[in-house]
Amino acid sequence: MRTLLLLAVCIFSLTSCQTFYTTDSAGVATISPNQFKLPPEIGVLKREYINTFDGRGYNVGAGYNYYSPTQKTALTVFVVSRVDSRSPSSQEQQQYFNASRYEVFSLHKNSKEIRQASMKGHNSSGKFSEFRYNSVFARTPQEVASFLAVFRDGNRLVKYRITGPVSDRDVIYSNLTEAVQTLTKIN
Repeated sequence: MRTLLLLAVCIFSLTSCQTFYTTDSAGVATISPNQFKLPPEIGVLKREYINTFDGRGYNVGAGYNYYSPTQKTALTVFVVSRVDSRSPSSQEQQQYFNASRYEVFSLHKNSKEIRQASMKGHNSSGKFSEFRYNSVFARTPQEVASFLAVFRDGNRLVKYRITGPVSDRDVIYSNLTEAVQTLTKIN
């Protein structure tokens, strides 16, 4: 029994220490299972972390932030890959988009969806929604503008969530379009 327990601990230790991405000399992280690339910067946004939610790199989130005395913006890019090589269908994209919208509503009870529309990437198209809600953002209670976009990319679904003060709404939207264009172009 002890041998079995020791073996299980050793296997867990070895697998939990495996990395799910590599970083090149320019700081571009490449997620191992799907080769999705995450640059260290997207415009003014700086990458601060990359997390895996499944321990293998098929479900990954990367956080980018921008802080200045006059503007604060937070972007998270989620990459969900299929284990097989099939491309997600448009129905799967729509289901993921709807689930992501409901996630915003459940996390921010006072959120209002302002609009929904299509959005173009470099060589792809997606859907996006714009939300408003009151929240503590950058340690300050305020009304925020938050955008959600979901794209299909090969065997991946890519979700973008970007948020900032409503007074910076146009800049935040511009940051979102830059992120979508950058990531759809390099991937």
